[in-house]
Amino acid sequence: MAKITCDPAIYWHGNEKLLYDYIHRAAACGVDFFKLQLFNASHLATPKWKEKKAFFLNNQITNDILSRAKARIEEYGMQLTTTVNDTEVVKRIRDVDVRNIKIASGQIVESMIAAITEFKWKRIFVSTGMLKDTIPLQMITWLADVTEELIVYHCVSLYPTEYSEVNLNRIYALREYFKEYDNIEIGYSDHGYDTFACVMALGMGVSYIEKHFKIEGAFGPTCEEVSADEDEMAELCMMAKQQNKILGKETLAMHPREQENIDHYQGRFLI
Repeated sequence: MAKITCDPAIYWHGNEKLLYDYIHRAAACGVDFFKLQLFNASHLATPKWKEKKAFFLNNQITNDILSRAKARIEEYGMQLTTTVNDTEVVKRIRDVDVRNIKIASGQIVESMIAAITEFKWKRIFVSTGMLKDTIPLQMITWLADVTEELIVYHCVSLYPTEYSEVNLNRIYALREYFKEYDNIEIGYSDHGYDTFACVMALGMGVSYIEKHFKIEGAFGPTCEEVSADEDEMAELCMMAKQQNKILGKETLAMHPREQENIDHYQGRFLI
């Protein structure tokens, strides 16, 4: 059964009530992991991003808010995971006992890998969009020794991603690349208009799906285009829970219940 992570991105805008509403509605949809993005707005460097500093400052999450959100998330039976955008945040989340961590593809650099490997983790999620060569993939393998489970997401870093750009067959290539690692699972992180690619990825047997999530009152730079609404998220979670039943077993044998039909129809026509 695949697990679903919902990503409200940074659409809560300092409104803690909206954040808790997000958590409540995600749980009602059947989500397994609720992801929060953590960053330090003072580290915004280039002029393009400095212009957006006020926006990011308004969406920063303090340790106190993170602790309260974690408690609410776990109360609803979900788990918290956090995307970290600088090395300082890695140490911060350990202070509130967050054991699931996400690395965006743009942060797969030696300094980030080094900061993460200082600790032991329950799960590490890694996106693989924007990777021009296999060097970052080699760096990802360094994380396998410090986590119980390492989830490598196929991801296309385009917002939104068109059907012609999704390239789900890359999932097979990632499986082949990491096949020697027992604790590495392959997942899919989606930035499409709808959940169609997510459903297809479930049919390919991925273990984890990540999808942006929107509720009433939330807004952001990509919220409307790449986020599932509550109905879409609930349907995706339902499909994920049926994944194993639908995929079945790798066998040439027929289903046992088919024998009833054979017994019923055998001899219906003369041959």
